Amino acid sequence: FSKNNGSSNIVNLESSTPLHYFCNNVSLRQYASYHEILQLLVARGDPNIETHSGCTALHLALYHQDISSAEILVKNGALLNISWSKPEECVEFWSNKDSSTVLPVDMVRDEYSLRRLLSVISMPQPWAESRSACMQCNSLFKAFKRQHHCRHCGRLVCGPCSSGALEITYFPSSFRSLNEGTSSLRVCVVCEDILTSRKKRSRTSFRQPILNSGTAITPLFDYGRTF
Repeated sequence: FSKNNGSSNIVNLESSTPLHYFCNNVSLRQYASYHEILQLLVARGDPNIETHSGCTALHLALYHQDISSAEILVKNGALLNISWSKPEECVEFWSNKDSSTVLPVDMVRDEYSLRRLLSVISMPQPWAESRSACMQCNSLFKAFKRQHHCRHCGRLVCGPCSSGALEITYFPSSFRSLNEGTSSLRVCVVCEDILTSRKKRSRTSFRQPILNSGTAITPLFDYGRTF
């Protein structure tokens, strides 16, 4: 595919791409090379191409609860907050049921998987659509419970779940163009921990002593049908 300059952006009449079909194919996931092939496909295409219903490759990866594929897609620029008007026959396993649409991030079921995806965000995320509850703690928004968007992941969260703010230097380099007229940007509790931990690791790595051979000691990193 790559040797013949194949493109992952070619669409059919439903606006589906090879990435859509690949991420929706359950049987192929049994092969050890599945994620390697996905990496080749996403390197030659746009992971954010939407079908007529707004479905992206990331929606399909997360619908099949394939966090490893979702991680590859997000690392290559996939967006977490694109709305998909899902078919009625789709089984809903996510918590946000007050909308006829679903975001990729809505399909992430546990904190560990959420951290995996938010840790590999590579570009500014669109803000999540309005909803009735915080996307972190699920508490309902009320007159005196304000809602805010995390400037890193774009999720809509309550005040207690977004009490921190970080300088733009904590964000990936692609965020440097963001200018909100303030020295720091509001972030959710998950992204605050991810970004501050990354900053600390970066500083530790920079200060690592040099061995006699001239090789720096490398620190260990913790991570962790067509619709």
